[in-house]
Parts: sequence; C-alpha cells; structure tokens
Amino acid sequence: MLCMVLKSWNNVTAWGINLDIAGFLDELMAGSITPVLNIVLLIPVGFFLASCRGARFAVIIGVSGSILVESLEFVFHLGVLDVLDICTNVMGVLIGIGCLSAMRWMGFRRVDIDGGHFYLVRRHDSSAI
Repeated sequence: MLCMVLKSWNNVTAWGINLDIAGFLDELMAGSITPVLNIVLLIPVGFFLASCRGARFAVIIGVSGSILVESLEFVFHLGVLDVLDICTNVMGVLIGIGCLSAMRWMGFRRVDIDGGHFYLVRRHDSSAI
C-alpha cells in the first residue's frame, strides 16, 4: 500500500484548495469512490479511539488529524486541500463512535486485561472476565 502511495505522488497534477462541500453526490455520480472510502476507512479509528479515550477525544483527533493531512497535502504540493475530504473523514469517525454507542446500548461493555488490551463483552456474560 505504501508503495502505491509513493508511486502515485509522481502523478499528482492538481494542487490547490477545493471548498466545494456539496460535491459529495457529484463525485459519487461521476463514479468516484473516494468519499465512500474516506468514510469507511475512518470508522475503525472513531470506534477504537472512542473506546479507549472517549468520544470527545475521538472527535478532536478525527477533526485535527484530517485538517493536518489535508493541510500537508496543500503545503507540500501533494494534492488538493479538499474540505469534502475533511468532512467525509469526520463522518467516518462519527459513524465509528455511533457504532460503539450502539454496542454499549445493546449491553456490551469494555473489559480491560493486562497489557493494555480490552474486549467488549455482553454485560450478562461474566465468563469472559
């Protein structure tokens, strides 16, 4: 994957800032799956950050991390600073937080074990502890 990213850096032809936030549907209609991938790839980030450090921390890291990556793309001429990418990344983090909240609502809880690992188990399942 890293090799693909490094190879594609030579092919970057666009540079600038895209402030069109309504382009989500336009990109999907044009056949681009980039917005969907941005959402899907950040769902686990939101889920695990929220389960380890809380939802507020996950949102802060999701927003600041997305802004940082997009800003670095702009500064180093690696691509376009795209507000749509920031929004879709944050949507992925929020969906991950929502998945964790749904699991907690269904009765799952976090059980810490040695080494910093944890499991999500149902509340009535005491045999997993």
